[in-house]
Amino acid sequence: MPDRAIRKLINNERKFLWSPGANVSVVARIEGNVPIDSLRSAIKEISQKHPLVSSKVGMEKNRVLYFIHDPEIEIPLVVIKRESETQWIDVIRSEFTVAFKQFEGPLIRFVLIHSESVSDLVVIAQHAICDGTALAFLIRDILLLTVTPQSPLTTIEPNILLPELLSKGQDAIRLGQRAKSFFIRRIDDKWKRNPFYFDDKDFLAIHDAFNQEYQYDAVLLELDKEKTSILTETCRSNGVTVNSALTTAFNAAFNDIIEKGVNKPRRVVLPYDLRNRINPPLGDVFCLLVGSIDFSFKYNKSKSFWENVGNLHKSIQSRIEKGDMFASAMDLESLDPTLVDVLVSFALLAKNVPKESIRYKKLNSFANDKNNVAIDLGTKFLDQLPKVINTNLGRLEFPKNYGQLTLKTMYFAPSGGTKVPVIMGAVGVSDVLTITLSYYHVKDGSPTITCSQLEQIRDKALSYLDLIGPQ
Repeated sequence: MPDRAIRKLINNERKFLWSPGANVSVVARIEGNVPIDSLRSAIKEISQKHPLVSSKVGMEKNRVLYFIHDPEIEIPLVVIKRESETQWIDVIRSEFTVAFKQFEGPLIRFVLIHSESVSDLVVIAQHAICDGTALAFLIRDILLLTVTPQSPLTTIEPNILLPELLSKGQDAIRLGQRAKSFFIRRIDDKWKRNPFYFDDKDFLAIHDAFNQEYQYDAVLLELDKEKTSILTETCRSNGVTVNSALTTAFNAAFNDIIEKGVNKPRRVVLPYDLRNRINPPLGDVFCLLVGSIDFSFKYNKSKSFWENVGNLHKSIQSRIEKGDMFASAMDLESLDPTLVDVLVSFALLAKNVPKESIRYKKLNSFANDKNNVAIDLGTKFLDQLPKVINTNLGRLEFPKNYGQLTLKTMYFAPSGGTKVPVIMGAVGVSDVLTITLSYYHVKDGSPTITCSQLEQIRDKALSYLDLIGPQ
């Protein structure tokens, strides 16, 4: 193991490490004049509590990857003048085009959009080191450290490996058997007979190609305290969660706006934070610890909206009780790590690298290798993508006041996808619910979805939720 190694990367982290679209961002809107020097010091010190903030990736023989803590890594904080309420979207758009240097670090960046009365703190990270929940924890801890710089910091080691955690429960036995299925072993065997290995220069080639073709953007939905309360109470009275209601509303709205009323079963994918779904709970560890449930659901037009929400909610709860949110992660851990490295990156994007790229020959050879199992899996992956993904951090019970500063709200921009039309990033802070609908413009060619269509979907979903009039 390398010096200062934190631990090996698990496959769920390696899946994102080489993907140009695998960035995640959380934004905190802060009222009051943020003390920039104190904030800069807090960002520098916070890795004492969360080591992955000051980390890079190291590779050992047989391509084993480790997170390595490096306290000498300088974590950037860029300060710019605040000019608009939605300026943070421009910042994310720009930052998402800048590749993280996995083997040098850092794997996280900060931008403060500053004014003396209100500022937006934008945190952008490589998805391999964290999820949206982890970034929200990090912002809270940085704000606390900014106003109380002498606070002692207790390290929360991100050395938890998902397979080891799951082995403590009965579900782990079932899922472990599932993960060792003949199908997965067969995939592994095919890959080992015909592997392809890539390096950071190959990654920069697909990253550049990705950014030549796609551009990030977002449509916002913000529910104030009153509307958030109305939605919460309506869901409670119907015996469902806000998450179930949002998922149903946006899927139904997608059917209405994009599919022109065509009603058919839809694949529903819901990511879940696993920190508190494991016994004992893990608390506020900063790392990537997300599972998901995946099922088919058809909106029944002969029933009311809230009846449909109830049916979807029952499906969700049934899968949660069976521990299905662990299944996909466990299956992924059973694959050869070098195959996981390419599944949502090189297998999908190698074909887009232009001929003038110095890595074109290698990447084009891989993209056109029809006998390579990674290419086949990449094609199947695209065919199975859902139309709507709802990533909801839930209601975060964070302090509202930090000295003279007030946390007004947060915005969550999850890792985007070019083939998923609606990617929702929801988060509730200070009694306000925000939803960021992230998407990518296609610079040349037919877009997966347009800004106008997303705005129509947003408004139609609000209509289903009884928060605005019929659309």
